[in-house]
Amino acid sequence: MNGAQWNPREKNYLTSAGAAKFLPEYFSLEAVDLERIEGRDVVALERTNNALIVYLDDTPVGAGEYEFKIHFHPARTKPAPARDSTAATLKIAAEIDGNDCLRITATEARWDHKLWGGPANVMLNDVAWSIQQTNVLQNAGANLFLPSGVDFSTARIVSRKGRDLATLWAEEDGLWVSFADSPNGSDHYELEIAFGE
Repeated sequence: MNGAQWNPREKNYLTSAGAAKFLPEYFSLEAVDLERIEGRDVVALERTNNALIVYLDDTPVGAGEYEFKIHFHPARTKPAPARDSTAATLKIAAEIDGNDCLRITATEARWDHKLWGGPANVMLNDVAWSIQQTNVLQNAGANLFLPSGVDFSTARIVSRKGRDLATLWAEEDGLWVSFADSPNGSDHYELEIAFGE
């Protein structure tokens, strides 16, 4: 990791100090970009309290090589919000078998199925969504799954259920939800996301 030797089979953590230092002196966990260099499946970031989690999930058969960079940028001064975020909750439920990515914005949800069996029994809050019919769901009318005025950068996971990966990455204009189910077969996944303070 940045030239520091690490064998996770011997020790499941690496301390950024002394000869093993792999982080700069000053960095922000809020201003981060993930650059994927090599990898056949999921490389995902998740923000937590004063930390970042990097998930690697390899759902195809066999092993694959992965390489990526995490770019830490200087802390950005956040301008005062022009308005507060609408408080909202988004519950996502689906039967997942393999690798799926969901992009959510104020106007729509877009499902990208990547590997193995397609998703089934998909629900966004109380809205049933047949991915087999369309991979885009407009956030309007009878399909309204989020109210207007949601600040996506305030998104945080409240609860999650499933035997493998369910995570999100949020930015101001939307969020990405990644699912990866590596074991054989499928499992029911639930992710509850809260917005606002």
